[in-house]
Amino acid sequence: MLRTIVHITDNSLDPVLAGKCQTLLVKAAGETPIISVSQKPISLGKNICVGEIGRSHLSLFKQLSIGVMLATTPIVVIAEHDCLYTSEHINWEPPTLDTFYYNNNQWFAQYGGRHKNLYTHMRRRVLSQLIVGRNIALDALWERVNLLEHGYHLIKGAAGACEPGCLDAEAFVKDPNNKDLGKDPTKWKAKRFSTQLPNLDIRHDQNFSGGRLGKDGTYSLPYWGTFAEVMNG
Repeated sequence: MLRTIVHITDNSLDPVLAGKCQTLLVKAAGETPIISVSQKPISLGKNICVGEIGRSHLSLFKQLSIGVMLATTPIVVIAEHDCLYTSEHINWEPPTLDTFYYNNNQWFAQYGGRHKNLYTHMRRRVLSQLIVGRNIALDALWERVNLLEHGYHLIKGAAGACEPGCLDAEAFVKDPNNKDLGKDPTKWKAKRFSTQLPNLDIRHDQNFSGGRLGKDGTYSLPYWGTFAEVMNG
């Protein structure tokens, strides 16, 4: 087996939406193993429940590092609890294992509000679309956990702050005048890739990254159809 899916959740998601995402992840995964790291027990792949450790950047990176550490494959595919993935994405093979690869073909899907069921696109590298070699992923995640446990915090609004290879640890500071962490900011590299079929990043009222709306609005996408069809299927 070449890859393992690492699924993380803080169990704050609406149960209907969470169930839909988990069901479709299992379908897209096929034979690819899933390790789920949650704050309450869930029935998804091999589940590791870490307890209710809260919702923060520290808990995010801790849960990811646990899942990646337990994976035994050279490649890990990150899956967040409010995203929908295609099998094309899950089976995409990174050219090298020393670079963080982010799928650019991900669309926002509005779960409610006045833009309900609208798809929009924003060209950005996000953690939920990451496929990467296990070893460098673990290295980067442990570094982030260590920084956050020792008084550092993420610069608010720094694009790519959560994504290894984009800003690396440059986005972690103790105060606005202390940005020198004594590390090489070019330690990791990040590249974009794009599948033919899109993944969906569902925007709801509990997104950790807040509400977002992109461009190129449409109500139907290849493979998925309308978002109402996705949710009612």
